[in-house]
Amino acid sequence: MIKISKISFIIPVILSGIFVFSCGQFNTKDDGLDSKTIEESSGTSGGDSGTDNSSGGTTITSAGFVISAITGSTTEAGGTATFTVKLNSQPTANVLIAVSSSDTTEGTVSPSSLSFTSSNYNSAQTVTVTGIDDSAVDGNQSFTIVLAAASSSDSNYNGLNPDDVSVTNTDDETAGFTISTISGNTTEAGGTATFTTKLNSQPSADVSIAVSSSDTTEGTVSPSSLTFSSSNYNTAQTVTVTGVDDSTTDGSQSYTIVLATATSSDSNYNGLNPTDVSVTNTDNDSAGITVSSISGNTTEAGGTATLTAILNSQPTANVTIALSSSDTTEGTVSPSSIVFTTSNWNVSQTVTVTGVDDISNDCNQSYTVVMVAASSSDSSYNGLNPADVRVSNTDNEGVSFCLPDTGQTGDYTSTFGEDSDYTYSAISYSDNGDGTVTDGNTGLIWQQQDDGTERNWNVANSYCNALSLGGQSDWRLPTDKELLSIAHFGTNTSIYSTFFLNTQSSYYWTLTTWVNNTTFVWNVDNGYVDINSKTGSNYVRCVRGNQLSSSFTNNGDGTVTDNKTRFVWQREDDGSKRDWESAITYCESLSLGSNSDWRLPNIKELQSITDAGQSSPAINSTAFPNTQSAYYWSSTTYLTDTTIVWSIPFNGVYVYQSRSKSVHTNYVRCVRGGQ
Repeated sequence: MIKISKISFIIPVILSGIFVFSCGQFNTKDDGLDSKTIEESSGTSGGDSGTDNSSGGTTITSAGFVISAITGSTTEAGGTATFTVKLNSQPTANVLIAVSSSDTTEGTVSPSSLSFTSSNYNSAQTVTVTGIDDSAVDGNQSFTIVLAAASSSDSNYNGLNPDDVSVTNTDDETAGFTISTISGNTTEAGGTATFTTKLNSQPSADVSIAVSSSDTTEGTVSPSSLTFSSSNYNTAQTVTVTGVDDSTTDGSQSYTIVLATATSSDSNYNGLNPTDVSVTNTDNDSAGITVSSISGNTTEAGGTATLTAILNSQPTANVTIALSSSDTTEGTVSPSSIVFTTSNWNVSQTVTVTGVDDISNDCNQSYTVVMVAASSSDSSYNGLNPADVRVSNTDNEGVSFCLPDTGQTGDYTSTFGEDSDYTYSAISYSDNGDGTVTDGNTGLIWQQQDDGTERNWNVANSYCNALSLGGQSDWRLPTDKELLSIAHFGTNTSIYSTFFLNTQSSYYWTLTTWVNNTTFVWNVDNGYVDINSKTGSNYVRCVRGNQLSSSFTNNGDGTVTDNKTRFVWQREDDGSKRDWESAITYCESLSLGSNSDWRLPNIKELQSITDAGQSSPAINSTAFPNTQSAYYWSSTTYLTDTTIVWSIPFNGVYVYQSRSKSVHTNYVRCVRGGQ
């Protein structure tokens, strides 16, 4: 606009050819008296003061504000919106406008004030509005950005109040529940699983949810209800689910933790139904039959032994197990069957085994309590076959030479027929309390503790012959077979240290000379049997009792009976070499001499048919024709390295164990129990 001095003026107006003058006053600036704009001709409200427009008129713009529309809504996620402000006209002094939010719980504003000068009055200044989050489901909320009345020493602007700006803050809360994944399965052993629950938004009143199990025979729940308030709504509450045991083999069972419909005076939550949680309860019941060990040996004097049987889980129908003895000339079994019901399945039932007498001097005889496969309409139990139980019947016909067991009890193959699967003449030592030990199997009496002195063979022989111990003076050096009979192959200690004290981890002399050179003598150490010069030094353990020589009877059916041990042997091997497990299988499958209870001999049994008076082969060739001067397998594993097996080469040189079960192949001679 054109600046003019405050003077009187006359504006001529032509009316019907006549000039009319209107008098008035102007400020030297367009100060917008009474907030009005004086225009010559037609002009624009946003034009500069005193600027000629296209029609040649002059516009004087009033004091005021140009406020843009808001760009959109804010959000509770922190979303922003903006608008701008500028002045309509150039002020004579700074113009300050305070800016604020009508509801700072919904939105905040920046900056908090706007300042316009005569230089920047027509530059738009931006106001940013930021949405504020709350936790309530309160819907979209409207609020106002308050532009306060301007403050300025320019009287045209001072007190002039710009229009406020309306804003909407978009709600981001939805009533609902956050439920975690279950931590795992429950178990019938009482194993637990957990999950958590919390609300998605702040309620206006308490929210209660009942919690229950769909199947309390599989799992229980704690707590039975959850309550969320406006304070703890976003704190996860833990629900613990505990597995419940049953006795039935029912497999893993699925069930549900039911989260009931919420109750609340907050209409957003009342009636809202959280998702239920699925759980699996792992079954710990497995169909099976537990059979105890036998309580002891039976005796030919009618002594009894017992065992018990019980089911591992509750059957759905009766389970019947028939019982019998594999050899009724050695023992009988009572009852002949046991029946388990759904009521007594977990009550142990006792089976009594009674020894049977015979008149032969046949040593202690092993036999089996045969447990037949179960019969039941419960498919989990029908056909389930409990393990048979081996029993030894103690002979009562006086003392004879009964070869003691090796003592090996460990399992080193899944193929049945290794040493531990058979026990003949279980270890039977008696401490006589006078420095001597009696072997109940062989009848031999042993020096309990050697004196820890090494001697050459002649001195050792003299030492035993001169020994007076336990009131007896008929002591002697043991034979190779006698000394090996007290070896213990169930541990690496090589001897039963409970009965034989102060045993050295070294060789002990025997009485048996080597047929190939009588200046050498067989000696035994840790199960090894080999030769040593008589001038060498070994330890000594003396023995007394009858030396029983082996004699053999040809049974005329491909078998030979050892009259000393009463074991029956395969007379001739089949000439084939096999690996160890194949050798076991061969003997277990052999049918010979009208018998099928053949097995691979243990190391003591195999060594019992060696003949120190023979060489290459070191065996009675009349009793055992066509024997190879080569290795034969035993069923006894070498415990220092369980990948190898004790074997005998029958070449008259030594007993040596280093034959790999899987790498080497040996010959096989099978045996069956004494008769």
